[in-house]
Amino acid sequence: RQALSAATGGRVATPTERLDPAPVGPPPRVVMRPVVAPMAVPAGGVNRGWVVAAILAAVVVLAAVGWVISGSGNGGSDGEMAVGAGPREQRSADEASERAAELSQRLAAGDVVDGDGQAGRLTAVRERGGHYLVGESDLMVLRKGERLVVEAVLVRIRPSGSGKTVYFEFSATPAADEVRGYFMTASAPEGVEAEVFETFVGKKVRLSGVVRVDPFSGGRRPELLIEDAGAVVPVP
Repeated sequence: RQALSAATGGRVATPTERLDPAPVGPPPRVVMRPVVAPMAVPAGGVNRGWVVAAILAAVVVLAAVGWVISGSGNGGSDGEMAVGAGPREQRSADEASERAAELSQRLAAGDVVDGDGQAGRLTAVRERGGHYLVGESDLMVLRKGERLVVEAVLVRIRPSGSGKTVYFEFSATPAADEVRGYFMTASAPEGVEAEVFETFVGKKVRLSGVVRVDPFSGGRRPELLIEDAGAVVPVP
């Protein structure tokens, strides 16, 4: 027994001795961890090009989202309106439309001056009693539906190709936007006939009538409807 003890470096209990067992503590706590499937890696390794492309795509998306958020309530660059403009932009557009309508009305009344100096020309018309000249046909277009007077030399009276209309013209070869008088033969009032006015050809006259804009001239030619025999009179 002594030899066994010496060989093993321990102590061998005698028949009358009992070795106390080593104290046994509680078993260690077992922590359950989720099982994650290993990511498959290509045999050739990770393609760095794809990684870089994915990062760049993410940056572009984030930048776009930030731009939309920052620009959703403000105008774009150079005064352009952002997509999905809010009430402020809509109100500005409405105000601009109202100003444009007001400007058009004031221009027709001769209260404003545009690039062609129309206000000054309209003032000249008023100063000579409201009588327009042939060269002011563009001003007469602005008065569509109103009764105006044009003062000029009556060059000729001619029927249309169909004979349904008679024209009073102030040039031998009138321009496409030059004012002229007219009446419809089928609906002309009593006393309105071409023969009645023939004596005025070659003389300066004042021709009055309601302004109609000829659609075949692209909206540039004013025509004055002759409604009675007194609509064409010689200038004293």
